[in-house]
Amino acid sequence: MFGGPLLSLKGKFNKDSTFVCFYDWHTGALITRVWDVPAREIIWNPTGDLMAVLSEDTIYILRYNKEAVHEAMENGTLAEEGLDEAFEVVTDVSDSARGGVWYNDTFIYSTRSQRVNYLVGDKVFTLAHLDEKMFILGYMESKKRVFLVDKERNVITFELWGQMLQFMSVVLQGNMEAAER
Repeated sequence: MFGGPLLSLKGKFNKDSTFVCFYDWHTGALITRVWDVPAREIIWNPTGDLMAVLSEDTIYILRYNKEAVHEAMENGTLAEEGLDEAFEVVTDVSDSARGGVWYNDTFIYSTRSQRVNYLVGDKVFTLAHLDEKMFILGYMESKKRVFLVDKERNVITFELWGQMLQFMSVVLQGNMEAAER
């Protein structure tokens, strides 16, 4: 079970087929079911329109179509099986993330191959190579730092400028007007 803007439950149909069901917190209505995604963790961005689904060897980034879901719920056209248009696949990355955190539209994560990466749009950038297994604690915008911890509870940080991430995001979206500001 995972939290976020939608209640998310993972399950198995049979030994080879996994799924995640997404439900509305208020009504309990099934929003959609995503098949063949062996979710280990689901991490939503702060605005609730993007989520990272972490599996053993892939990171899936999905965009939640709030407007389509809201419209279907208001019009009474949300089927018992949910709404296929509820999510759109933004990208998938062949990597094994230990965990991660969102900063706006950028997903920052640590990998099993001991790297700290960040994903802007569908582009992956490496921030640092690590000497040992570490886990993301978070990103502090005021300090412009990514915080990680190891199993002995030693904390290290890496500098990562939020303004640079915002710039990269708007450039990759093709919004040159916003990039020039």
